Amino acid sequence: MTGDDTAIVVVPRARVEETLLKAERIVAVDAQVKERIRAGESFGSAAAAAGYIPARKA
Repeated sequence: MTGDDTAIVVVPRARVEETLLKAERIVAVDAQVKERIRAGESFGSAAAAAGYIPARKA
C-alpha cells in the first residue's frame, strides 16, 4: 500500500512487479509529453506522438 495527499493505492503482492512496470511506462510517456510541450508542441500533438492518446485523423 502506498499513498499521497490525493489517493491510496493497494496492489496485491503477486502483481507488484507487473504494476511497477506499467507505472514506469506511464511515467516515461508523461515525461515525453512534457518535453514535447516545453519544445512548443500542443498537448494534443505531443500526447499523440508519445502514444498517450490516438493521433487525430485529418
